[in-house]
Amino acid sequence: MVVLAGFWHAGWRAYVIHTGSMTPVLVPGDLVLHRPARQGYAVGDVVTFRIGPDDRVTHRVTHVGDLGIRTKGDANRTADAWEIPARHVDGVVARHAPHLGYLVFLLQQPAGVGGVMTCGVSLLLLWGLFFPSAPAGPASAGPVVGRSAGRRTGADAALA
Repeated sequence: MVVLAGFWHAGWRAYVIHTGSMTPVLVPGDLVLHRPARQGYAVGDVVTFRIGPDDRVTHRVTHVGDLGIRTKGDANRTADAWEIPARHVDGVVARHAPHLGYLVFLLQQPAGVGGVMTCGVSLLLLWGLFFPSAPAGPASAGPVVGRSAGRRTGADAALA
């Protein structure tokens, strides 16, 4: 948790890919982790930028100009019509985790949190059922004692 807080404090962010504009590199459901740009942007960088208060786009840089950058989705036929000022860019994609975004999306839903918690508790209960823990006491060196220990059976009585 401390490591995650450190990354967050350093400006690293994670976002879920929602569209196929960056296919095949990034597909819907992928989780992208991006870092702040240290020395500006270069052609070929994959960046995440804001196009509204809550809307973000992840595309590849095709041109770096004095006023900002131009981008294009790898799967798109044409470049984006706008030039993005550097202040609207959240960062450069450093890593991505395929399909992990689906889990993030699930955990953002109230029913998803309950479902994941229910599955976790169920797995713990099943683990305890099929793999019970060993007794805490010292192991005995004597013979294994069954239900009929201390009682004589008919065969034992006949032999005695």
